[in-house]
Amino acid sequence: MRILCDEMLARVGRWLRIAGYDTEWCEKGTPDERVLARAVTEQRILLSCDRRFVEIATREIEAYYQESAELEVWVPFLEEALGVDWERAPWSRCI
Repeated sequence: MRILCDEMLARVGRWLRIAGYDTEWCEKGTPDERVLARAVTEQRILLSCDRRFVEIATREIEAYYQESAELEVWVPFLEEALGVDWERAPWSRCI
């Protein structure tokens, strides 16, 4: 599973990497079109706090939205939606 977090979810992205998932996040100010293109090109699941991303995502992008950027909201959501195991391979990836 390859994941891309929008700029608001860098903290969530870091914790996913700590758990051992192939996760990247966008730099602040990255244009929306570039974020979507990166998700397609790199075949990544897009996580976002921006409803617009999910609304305009093409069929090529698997995208998930939560209004909040808080880790406490995303942890249970990702466990249920993607089957994320937070103890999968801790510290196996550089953050």
